[in-house]
Amino acid sequence: MCTRNKIFNKLLRFIFTAVMVMSPAILFAQDESCQGQDPTGNNTTCPLDTWVWMLVAAAAILGAVKLYAHKKNKINTAEV
Repeated sequence: MCTRNKIFNKLLRFIFTAVMVMSPAILFAQDESCQGQDPTGNNTTCPLDTWVWMLVAAAAILGAVKLYAHKKNKINTAEV
């Protein structure tokens, strides 16, 4: 039987997920804040998400470290 707390948690998760899914549609990523000029001076349009690849690399490394630690922990507890 669902309690109010469980229903409230499910509702919060749904709202959070909906906001995260809709935020790219709500936010306009490329406004004309650079007026068609690259801030680095390359005379190209403003780059969108220039350093996202660093975030992806950091997330991949962190995920690999976490998975390795979790696997190592499972192996150590199985030996005991």
